[in-house]
Amino acid sequence: MFSSRADAIDPVIYSYNTIGTTSPSTYHDINLGLSYQRSTRRKGEYILLAYRLSTSVSRSDATTEYTDTFNMPVPYAGIISDSKTIYTEQTGQLDWSRPLGKGQTLEMGGKYINRRNHNKANQDYLDYRQTFTDFEHVTQIAALYADYRANLAKWGFRAGLRYEYTHLNADYKSGDGTSFSSNLNDWAPNATISYKLSQTGTLKLSGSSSIRRPGIWYLNPTRYETPTSVSYGNPDLESERITQFTLGYSIYTPSGINFTINSWYSWADNNIIPVQWAEGDVTYSTYANDGKDRTWRTQFNFSTFLNKSKKTYINFGASWAWNSHENPSYGLYRQDWSGRFNLSIRQNLPYKWRLSGFMYWNTPNDRGLYSRVHYRHGASIGYYSISLSRGFLKDERLWFSVSWNNPFASKKRCTVTETVNMPYDGESYSYSRHPQYANINISYRFGKLNAQVKKVKGSIDNNDVVGGVSRGE
Repeated sequence: MFSSRADAIDPVIYSYNTIGTTSPSTYHDINLGLSYQRSTRRKGEYILLAYRLSTSVSRSDATTEYTDTFNMPVPYAGIISDSKTIYTEQTGQLDWSRPLGKGQTLEMGGKYINRRNHNKANQDYLDYRQTFTDFEHVTQIAALYADYRANLAKWGFRAGLRYEYTHLNADYKSGDGTSFSSNLNDWAPNATISYKLSQTGTLKLSGSSSIRRPGIWYLNPTRYETPTSVSYGNPDLESERITQFTLGYSIYTPSGINFTINSWYSWADNNIIPVQWAEGDVTYSTYANDGKDRTWRTQFNFSTFLNKSKKTYINFGASWAWNSHENPSYGLYRQDWSGRFNLSIRQNLPYKWRLSGFMYWNTPNDRGLYSRVHYRHGASIGYYSISLSRGFLKDERLWFSVSWNNPFASKKRCTVTETVNMPYDGESYSYSRHPQYANINISYRFGKLNAQVKKVKGSIDNNDVVGGVSRGE
């Protein structure tokens, strides 16, 4: 039930109950990749040609009915919505790598991406009106890059530069918007310097710039309405640029001690962020390139054998981060801290049995400018597991394992989401239970794995999309 209160004399402005029905969603996904690598007569030199096709079709249908209404603020009794999204991405890539001398390598290449998003959405506001949106967004990206690497005695150097040209085109086939196109030019440099402090320890400093582009869910202008909210995408969004500097140290010893620590600072002045405001009792939300984000994060990982027989192995990792978010256009600012850690232990037992344990814990995730999250009945998100496994037969062809997940976790957790930086106070409560379950796995391997398959040295990796679909190899 939802209600809005005014004062003690007449406390309820309006109220209603919501009944929601969601039909089974459908999702079809196809990925096809081809790579060809050709080595030249020069040792270490090769040319790589790669192509990848990624396509998906998703559809969702939902019905919302409002019952037991009192002074409803909208003229409709419910909403029937259906949406279909077709995503297609084609990528062609050419890479060339050539050794220049002892410890020096030059790499050059280019990439072309054709990314097409097509969404059809129908909204039927019962007894009131219907809306239909047919929106297609096409992104074409052409990129060229050069990368130089050198390893000289204890020093290592890397410097690279990438140029990206992007053509964006939005077409409203349903006629409810103005079609438009735009062209973007971006330069993305990167550099790394490393120094070997000893035979096992290395210190590294790097800086890089990257580009992220808005996906279909951030661009789609279809309006989704409820009696208290209206949300829609922004087809005028531009790509965002993130700059990052990283300082890291790592050590690897022959005895099995591995330790790494990295600290990095990143910032972006045109981040794609949610923009929210209130008009009367209705909250509106969309997206804009108005964000100024700053993040400082430190992460370390340590692993080693606990005895000379190497029967006990332990791995421990932790990280903590400071995040700040700002929207100068609205005069909003917020900062917070977050952290997490994980611990795993593996013990070899007699008769080739293996006992393993894993634990993971983290604080509430950072939620940006408009919400703050904390937990009750369990102060964090945690995951625990214990497993026992063993291989049988020759070469351990038959493998058996049994595991128990979250055996010590609390059964109930309440997630509280508080509204901040808005002209009203709001809280929502979500109750959940930690999943506790056991698994038994039995597998058998046929044939032999003696053949060595030669793989190409490069692959296609498109990870530049936020708020939509983006796939790596």
